[in-house]
Amino acid sequence: MQIIPPEWMREKTTVEEIGRDWSARRKKHDWWCPSPPEWNREWESFLGTLREGGDLFRFSSHPNGWPEGAKDEGYVIVRDGVQVRAIYWVGEQSDYSLKT
Repeated sequence: MQIIPPEWMREKTTVEEIGRDWSARRKKHDWWCPSPPEWNREWESFLGTLREGGDLFRFSSHPNGWPEGAKDEGYVIVRDGVQVRAIYWVGEQSDYSLKT
């Protein structure tokens, strides 16, 4: 797993907050198509890594926090101060993006 730079780490979040954020973005941008199956599989696997004692954080490469349009955005699970798993939903580092 690629380690997320500490300066990219943003606020702590929950799965429920992520769902609300995604719903708002879908509505704002009129996203009508479902997520690709590869991404859904990766997301389910990512959530399977979230256990008691782990914290879920947003990350963004944008210097001003969590704006839309950052080059890299996603979520990271941290357990006992150690990054356990990250998922990019924007950026070429995403586990689900097609590799050429």
